[in-house]
Amino acid sequence: MARLALIAEELGEMGYRDQQAVSVIEDAMAAWLRNDNSDLLVYDKTWGGVVTYDGLNDAAADFGNGWYNDHHFHYGYFLYAAAVVAKNRPGFYPAYRRQLDFMVSDIACHRALADRFPTARHKDFFDGHSWASGLFSQGNGKSQESSSEAVNAYYAVYLLGMATGNRELRDWGRILLAGELRSTDKYWHMRNDSDVYDSIFASNRMVGVVGGLDAVDVTWFGDNVEYVHGINMMPFTPISAELLPYGYMREEWPMLATALTREDPPLVAQWEGYIHLAHAILDPEAAWSGISDLTVFDAANSKTNSLHWVASRPAPPPGYNETLYAEMNAAAAVTVPVSCLENSACE
Repeated sequence: MARLALIAEELGEMGYRDQQAVSVIEDAMAAWLRNDNSDLLVYDKTWGGVVTYDGLNDAAADFGNGWYNDHHFHYGYFLYAAAVVAKNRPGFYPAYRRQLDFMVSDIACHRALADRFPTARHKDFFDGHSWASGLFSQGNGKSQESSSEAVNAYYAVYLLGMATGNRELRDWGRILLAGELRSTDKYWHMRNDSDVYDSIFASNRMVGVVGGLDAVDVTWFGDNVEYVHGINMMPFTPISAELLPYGYMREEWPMLATALTREDPPLVAQWEGYIHLAHAILDPEAAWSGISDLTVFDAANSKTNSLHWVASRPAPPPGYNETLYAEMNAAAAVTVPVSCLENSACE
């Protein structure tokens, strides 16, 4: 809905933006910010963070929220929406400033509220990227799956700083965002010339989960190629253009495209949408056709957002060769040993 508000504004549809998008977002967020729902947001004094009431009492509830799992992923969406409302409703941030400051500090604390929250909870400043696994113990140490949702989180922090006129928060968000983008490109995006992974593992093109002791080409919910790639692309917003550069996508696309022709298991529409959005970076016209045929989209996407993304992609650079592109696609359709899915040292 936040994307719809911004797209409506870009198209000059101010009535839709204000009455049908921003108002809906504001009402939905107010229920959380006023704690008018059953699953309250509460402050945890033990670890210094904002968690759900259900999560605090049940480690398995709300995706492990009470144990600080995926906070930046989930709160990133909330803060993105908050930035959109704050931009269009001058009274929104002043009315809920304390609640929003607590939420942003949970994942991106800098100096304000430093006595209540750890600095940038999920961020590893040595590696540059974040760890998502919270307090849960894992055999591979810490881990992070969705690099793109981590990018979205710090992009949202930056946008909230912009929307509220908080230059310090804006700049802090930019620092966190820049580190996440650079480390994602190094540790998740695997090119032919990768200096991190061996060539066989790198042929998968996208790491599913980076752990403290390993990197695997699977996700927590399956090993389909669209899962591995899609979870590290969603959501598609303007920052996705920085996350998914053309040069990398030329190498990545042939592997991802195999999902479109796979018969078993069948590709579901929600994931197919993300494949076409990725394709738009290389071939907007083909992607437009693919998106136009879809009627179902993932919860983090919509047809409007998809068509806007595709329509706003620049044309392929001069020298784009569809024949070569097809050859690359065929060359990528190789059988990768099963052991390589979980071991980057395979031969």
